[in-house]
Amino acid sequence: MMAKRFRRVNEKVNELRDIPGVKAVALISSRGFMITSTFPPDFDESVVSTIAPSIMRMGLEGLKEMKLGKPRNIFIEGDGGVLVLTDVGGRAVLLAVVKPDANLGYIFLEMDNAAKSLEKMIGGV
Repeated sequence: MMAKRFRRVNEKVNELRDIPGVKAVALISSRGFMITSTFPPDFDESVVSTIAPSIMRMGLEGLKEMKLGKPRNIFIEGDGGVLVLTDVGGRAVLLAVVKPDANLGYIFLEMDNAAKSLEKMIGGV
């Protein structure tokens, strides 16, 4: 049962990775543990798994303080690309590394849909 669920989670993450402009995708627990990712083997996942939940928490606190609701997507734009983070039911963070010229609107839409699916998949973990 658990192996089947993990396989479905992996498939959903890989579907996002296949979107044009997406370089890599990761699903990270809210405690900072990597659940799954499409990062290359030589990439240090510990850096991403540490910062992604912190960024999501800071976004949540900032929006709460300003009475703007909960964050749906957080993105950080750099010279070489964009980090897009989406909350997965408070239990995990979905992160995508995106090329600078990617269609962010489409990526946000697909990440929102994936987050809803992933929330159902990992809800019982």
